[in-house]
Amino acid sequence: MIPVIVDERKKYINRFSDCEDACILSAVSGMNGDMYIDNAKEPRIFVINVSDYTFIAGDPEAESILKCLEFVDTLHDDDYNIRCVDKSPEGAVESFFKGRVHPYSRFATERTFKYMDPEALKANTEKVGGEFSFALIDRALFEKCKKTEWMHSFVISYDTYEEFEKTGLGVLILKDGEPVSGASSYSSYPGGIEVEIITREDHRKMGLARAAGSALILECMKRGLVASWDAAHEKSLKLAKSLGYRFLYEYKIYRIDKA
Repeated sequence: MIPVIVDERKKYINRFSDCEDACILSAVSGMNGDMYIDNAKEPRIFVINVSDYTFIAGDPEAESILKCLEFVDTLHDDDYNIRCVDKSPEGAVESFFKGRVHPYSRFATERTFKYMDPEALKANTEKVGGEFSFALIDRALFEKCKKTEWMHSFVISYDTYEEFEKTGLGVLILKDGEPVSGASSYSSYPGGIEVEIITREDHRKMGLARAAGSALILECMKRGLVASWDAAHEKSLKLAKSLGYRFLYEYKIYRIDKA
């Protein structure tokens, strides 16, 4: 597979037009992620990779599809996800990764704030108890996220704090000075971010995810950014809808066990 330089990526974006995921915008803009093609003159397979998510579009009958999947597997050291943007490569993915592939559903939502009530979002942040406080991810918290497994995804797409400070954004909820929940940018694109929300297991079902998500959306509104939300499961979709996001469609994605 051949890497595509940032200046050339826009010419191939139409191959990913069936995909609402903001990670496509992140990679095409060059903010986060990479793009690859199988042939410089007449490409038939197109790949975008952002952290642990790979998007594949193109001709499943192309001779290069198996080489493409072999290449994708080398991009990841741990378990990862593959989305076949136009569905046509799904059969090749299921066959190639047989025994390691696990299909599941994700849920796309509309990339807009127009249905949201800022006052309701603010009220969500005020419902958490006095033992909790909010903090934007600064250098110290960025390094803590990098070193802590449960919140590593908050900064997974950023190699350095300088990169995160320039294009990323995150809000953590602290208890006794320690993060217990948060919402952050999984990736960034011009004018927005893709939201990642996680609550530490021992602090779930306390309304912290709703509060963190509300705080991040309010911060995005203040900065003129859009917060895109692609729900990983039905609980995430329910939370997104409660904050004002509108459901678009359900789609198939594959979790790949790293051999």
